Amino acid sequence: MEDLVSIAMAARPLETLPQGALRLTRGSLASAQLITARGELDAQTARTLVDVVDDVARSHTALIVDLGPLAFFGTEGLWALNRIRAACAKHHVSVAIVAGPEVRRVLRVCDPHGALGVVTTLDDAASALTVGASGCSAPAL
Repeated sequence: MEDLVSIAMAARPLETLPQGALRLTRGSLASAQLITARGELDAQTARTLVDVVDDVARSHTALIVDLGPLAFFGTEGLWALNRIRAACAKHHVSVAIVAGPEVRRVLRVCDPHGALGVVTTLDDAASALTVGASGCSAPAL
């Protein structure tokens, strides 16, 4: 069976991914490490994202996780968001999570009070980290 999870460590052009695939790219934005997720975040791929974030958090002080380009965000993504926050807290890393339309759709139902604290743009994420936030307040979805 073809491996449906692909991890790239440098930014690459957008491409069509096979159904069920998750592509992670890593870069930097301002003084933070940036992990961008494209494709699908579901039960099959959520662990991969959490493991990559945990690995990056071990050696950096600020992290932005951009979920904006995701084409699908399943409920297992909620588990991933909680684990990302826990990993960053464990390593004393400030984190901002950017939620695109697919993520916001699920959060409107599953996190109506904004407890997971996401932002909607990379600029908002960079600003939140610049002012020393160890997370971000949630905007109205």
